[in-house]
Amino acid sequence: MGSASIGPNQTFSIQVDISNSDAFVAFQFDLQIPGGFTYVTGSAALDPARSNGHILQASIIPGNLLRVLGFSFNNTPFNGSSGSVVSFELSSGTVPGAYPLTLTDPVIGNANSVNILTGSTNGTATVLAPDINITTTLIDFIRTPLGATTDMVLTIFNTGNQPLNVTDISFTSSFFSVVGSSVFSIPVGEGHDLIIHFTSVVKGIYDKKIIISSNDPDEGTQQVNLHARAYAVNELHTGNMFAYSGHQGTLTFSINNMEPFTGFQFDLILPSPATYVTNSASLTNRKTDHMVSANTISENLLRVVAYSPTGQVFTGTDGDVLSLAFDVVGIGGYYELNLQDVIIGDTLAQNALSDAYNGALTIAAPDIYSNTRVDFGNVSILETGHQSLRIFNYGTDTLKVDQITFTNPSYILETVLPFHVLMNEYKDITISFHQTTKGQSNSIMKIFSNDPDEYPYNVNLIAYAFFPNYIIIPDLSANYIETITVPVKINNMEDVVGFQFDIDFPGFISYIQNSEALTARAQGYILQAENITGTKIRVIAFSLSQTPLSGDTGAVVNLKLNIHAVNNQASAVLELSNGVLGNALSQNVLWGMVNGVVAINLVPTNVNVTGTVIPGQAECHNATQTITVAGIGSAFIVPNGGSATMIAGHKILYLPGTIVQSGGICTGPSPPAVSFVV
Repeated sequence: MGSASIGPNQTFSIQVDISNSDAFVAFQFDLQIPGGFTYVTGSAALDPARSNGHILQASIIPGNLLRVLGFSFNNTPFNGSSGSVVSFELSSGTVPGAYPLTLTDPVIGNANSVNILTGSTNGTATVLAPDINITTTLIDFIRTPLGATTDMVLTIFNTGNQPLNVTDISFTSSFFSVVGSSVFSIPVGEGHDLIIHFTSVVKGIYDKKIIISSNDPDEGTQQVNLHARAYAVNELHTGNMFAYSGHQGTLTFSINNMEPFTGFQFDLILPSPATYVTNSASLTNRKTDHMVSANTISENLLRVVAYSPTGQVFTGTDGDVLSLAFDVVGIGGYYELNLQDVIIGDTLAQNALSDAYNGALTIAAPDIYSNTRVDFGNVSILETGHQSLRIFNYGTDTLKVDQITFTNPSYILETVLPFHVLMNEYKDITISFHQTTKGQSNSIMKIFSNDPDEYPYNVNLIAYAFFPNYIIIPDLSANYIETITVPVKINNMEDVVGFQFDIDFPGFISYIQNSEALTARAQGYILQAENITGTKIRVIAFSLSQTPLSGDTGAVVNLKLNIHAVNNQASAVLELSNGVLGNALSQNVLWGMVNGVVAINLVPTNVNVTGTVIPGQAECHNATQTITVAGIGSAFIVPNGGSATMIAGHKILYLPGTIVQSGGICTGPSPPAVSFVV
């Protein structure tokens, strides 16, 4: 199948060649006619150089197929072995592009009615032309004030395969024009931005067209709708108002107008902090005989109407026309002042409004903030608790605090009033608590300030007043080897008729059985003391007659403990637990316990002695040197790595690892702690 390049709406010829090695007497094929193309009826013809009395039939069958058939009634072969056998004409379409010429069901028949076709080749018809493409059907210029212009862009594309030549651009209204030339060429595959200019001269709405002429073969004239509105500028502007919370503010309104107007009306949506001051509406000197009324028609809607009883117009074309006063009380910040249902009435009693603009209210106000809960914890009835509270000002005006009150007289403010807090700063105040009765104590502290919406600002105060009823073991001191007396004290602000406690102590301390003794504070009490374990004793004392302890402080019982610190211990904790201070109602009024610490003297007074150490048993103790030994009464301690010479009858306490000299050098393991009598 042959190929061709043609212009739009052009008739062209296509040849079909057959190359053959074997003789053939007939051929047939169908050709799909491309969209937009037509077959030229009767144009099909056999090539006389190859035909030999053959018959040709060519017709359009359903599906827009061209069926071509060449044959011989007497099976006469076609001449030659190559070249054209048939040609026909097509008329091209208008849309540029490459269109396939595809053979369908081709046949080459021999004298035996056998299809000897071994292959076929399709062709292409290429239409060469520009193709205008405009994707927009409407250009909306929206609104243009009188005396002004608006430019919009229309993009024209060339999607063809030849340059697109725009030859003319025209409009159906003289108020539209092109910026630049109306004649230009667009290369293949590119676009051109056309700037369209609208001049607002006469007030009105315009629905017009732009007409574009070009060399596009089937769209030589294109139209795009244009919409524009030319209007007179008659605008109402809401001003911006600034006020301190708790003060009045003034809001002004202005009108700039191209056309005369006799009155205006609007509704103003009021933010919650603003309240209109009745009868404060006032027209400016642009009025003639005009009157104004302003009324709150709902909780947050103010309606303003200004008019002339005689139809007079306001003077001038720009400037303020109205002022309103408002009481402002609210949180500092920014609030919108929005208009609705705005009317500017012209001399024909029509609304000439072109636009309306909202305003804003800015409030300068303090904003108090602090923790809303202050916990004093536990406070003794003998003491006064103190807490600090930091008060912030996150607002836009100075915070002024002039009064602070409490719902409970046990709480007192110690900071001097009044005080001020600047923007973004803080003030620390001090609160004290003192209560002589036991129990939970709550109060609300009310802070009165110029904060507009938190008046007062409430802070919850919490404390617990307690009686300082304690069981106490005082700190003591002792030597390595010693018997000490431990006084156990009770400080009580309430009557106590019995007490109990456990004392835990280290393993090198032991309790001396039956050494416990009550003091004069517990006359007539029954006392029990026993070992719970080797390092814990339990003490219980009570009055059968429920006689309270005398006094409110001091020791109630004395206990004796043996100290035998053989491992260089520096101190020992006497730890209280399971404490009870019982009152006559069998209630435990104990508040706390204080442990005691026994400081153990590590270096007693040194005593120099001489003599020979004679072991009291047969164990051998390594000895290499003689040292000075500390004396404690009739007992002596031999430090690790030392030896001792003692007076006969005195006791030596031996520490593990001690080396003792005894008339010669001995070998053997170091025993555990052993006492020797010399």
